[in-house]
Amino acid sequence: MVLTHESYIFDPRPYYPLLVTANRYLRPDSLHSNDPDAPTLVFVHATGFHKEIWEPTMEDLYSFADRSELKIREMWSIDAPNHGEAAILNEKSLLWGYEPVCKSARDVRNRAALPCIQLDGKNMLVACMHSSPASVPG
Repeated sequence: MVLTHESYIFDPRPYYPLLVTANRYLRPDSLHSNDPDAPTLVFVHATGFHKEIWEPTMEDLYSFADRSELKIREMWSIDAPNHGEAAILNEKSLLWGYEPVCKSARDVRNRAALPCIQLDGKNMLVACMHSSPASVPG
C-alpha cells in the first residue's frame, strides 16, 4: 500500500495568532478520493506528541478499508502550535504564552480543520483525537 503525504503551513491570522502545520495523507489508488460520501478524517495528537504519530494508525485504517466497506476520502493530521514543526515556526510567539488551538472537536472543525482543508460543502469531517484535545466537550 502506498500512502503519500503533503505538508502544509497555514496562517489563520487574524482568527488565530499562531501558524498551524498539517499533513494531508492520500492513497493515489483510492476509489474514494472524490466520493462525497467518504469522510475526511482529521487527527489531532495528544500533549507531548506531533502530527506524524498518527501515521501507523492511518496505514492500519486504509488497510482495514481495503477489507471492508469503510470509505476514506483523505486524512489530515494537525500539529498543536506548540508541538513538532509548528513549535519551531511559532517559537517567538510562544514566548508570550499559548492558547491551545484544539481544545475540543468543535475547535478542530472551526479553528484548525476548516481553515486548512478545502471542503466542497458535501464532505463530512471526522475528528480523531487522543488525550487532552479529546477530553474537553465540544
